[in-house]
Amino acid sequence: MSKKTISEELFEKFCKENKIEFQKIPEESEEGNRTPDYCISSNQINIIVEVKQFDPTKEEKKLIKQLKERHWTDAQNVSPGKRTRSKIDSAMGQLKKKSQGTMPTILVLFNNVFITKQHCEPYAIKTALYGFETVDLAVPDDQSISPFITNKRFGSNRRVTHDQNTSLSAVAVLINSNNKLYLQIFHNMFAKKPLNPKLLNGPTINHYKLEKKTEGEFQDWIEF
Repeated sequence: MSKKTISEELFEKFCKENKIEFQKIPEESEEGNRTPDYCISSNQINIIVEVKQFDPTKEEKKLIKQLKERHWTDAQNVSPGKRTRSKIDSAMGQLKKKSQGTMPTILVLFNNVFITKQHCEPYAIKTALYGFETVDLAVPDDQSISPFITNKRFGSNRRVTHDQNTSLSAVAVLINSNNKLYLQIFHNMFAKKPLNPKLLNGPTINHYKLEKKTEGEFQDWIEF
């Protein structure tokens, strides 16, 4: 059995603190046949969970070194949700296979890069799931009339749609703040097996869903 990651140790601690039953899913020995990390249970309903953490990239390690040496770092330019999308891509195979479309699934993310919070920010989760926020402009033939906005919507690089990754019920962010653990759960509006918020509740657990679309406005997370 491989050594537990920081995120796995913290997730197990969170489950114990919140009296959530959990079982580590045995790793498959067959090459290329990966399995999710955990099965948690609530009210006799099983939920399949994959836990992943963001570790520093080569560039982030450079910034960390800069911070230690000169107490400031260069600015980092990262496409919103880029690393989150890669985590979704790498988790979906095992989540879909293990859940068999009969159990909710959660991808739990933990940020192990102390110099930035952007990988797990709500905006990163939103754009990773639903795509970049895009503005549609109309350019009139009459050049005396200025271009104007016709719509605000989600655009490219989405990871969930009506027929894509519908076995993913939610993406959650595990937060370790002053040695207290919190779980923010962002629900997938396209999930075929939605996660009932009542199955996971408590003072350190928050559930979010995408608000209804208002014409001409971007959608944001709302707590429910």
